[in-house]
Amino acid sequence: MWEKIRRNTTGKTRLAIIGYGYMGHVYHQAFRELKVERQSEHYYKINLDDLLSGIDLVAVVDPVFKESDRTQLEQEGVRGFKDLETLFDSRLDIDAAVIASPIATHFDLARACLERGISLLIEKPVCPTRNRIAQLARIARSKGLVILPAHVERYNPVCIDAREYVDYKIMGAVQRYTLRRCSAKPDRVRESLIVDKLIHDVDLAHALFGPFRVKTVDVQRKNDEIMQVQVSTAHRRGYTGTILSSWLIEEKERSIQIEFERGRLMGDLLQKKMKVYRLREFSKEITGYRNNQIKDQLLDFLAFLKYPTRPLVNIKDALWAAKIIDRVVELAT
Repeated sequence: MWEKIRRNTTGKTRLAIIGYGYMGHVYHQAFRELKVERQSEHYYKINLDDLLSGIDLVAVVDPVFKESDRTQLEQEGVRGFKDLETLFDSRLDIDAAVIASPIATHFDLARACLERGISLLIEKPVCPTRNRIAQLARIARSKGLVILPAHVERYNPVCIDAREYVDYKIMGAVQRYTLRRCSAKPDRVRESLIVDKLIHDVDLAHALFGPFRVKTVDVQRKNDEIMQVQVSTAHRRGYTGTILSSWLIEEKERSIQIEFERGRLMGDLLQKKMKVYRLREFSKEITGYRNNQIKDQLLDFLAFLKYPTRPLVNIKDALWAAKIIDRVVELAT
């Protein structure tokens, strides 16, 4: 699939951010730190100077801008537009875009961009259902364009290191695992717990442990809204897992625990630290991770547009995660 991607290897890549709410601002800040302030991580394997010199943020799209945002954008030479139609009418050529708008708007915005030849990094989930994601994937494939799903936890250094323990069987084969993601419900979230929150760890379970089937789904509701969901999984390799997402447990937690034949790994995805307990050995704590996952993800997308690199996540992963989410929704209702 990588050979068929239409890449811009010589000219400038003109980037737009579509949706300028919370996540739109986060992506803008990430790009500013990379491009303007040159704040980058030491371990990037691509030629950052070459990559970033060839990319400009030229447009931001949102129905309503704060006056302070407009002023900031003007100072940076970035044009603001109220909608995609206005952007397209401006004849400002866009090569790539980040879609950071509400999930319900993703499909229509993404389809319009793809029809205009624009490659996309789309906040998770790409769309609420697998069918809609598949439609976008077909359009992108036919035009040689990129859709990169923003499954940001794949860029968490704890998850990257945990995968090495799994793949290389450093403490033997996996026996079971638990993924937990808890917090009070954010005011800005309008989507369901399953669509907005569970998808992170469904994708992580797939990335770390391979394909699985859903055994059971247990939910807790408050005022008819699902506020907690626990999914039990069974993997082709024989082990099992538990994935918990909760808005009832208000203490913020994002964690992973993996039981191996000869030890246990416990990872804190928020603090970015990991404890390893090996059988008949002293335990050790691994700290010092400092990466910014949004910047890593954005660079992965931008590099893939220019170089024949392999990103940490692709549209097939989004399709697989959406299939599981569809199944969980079915069992939860």
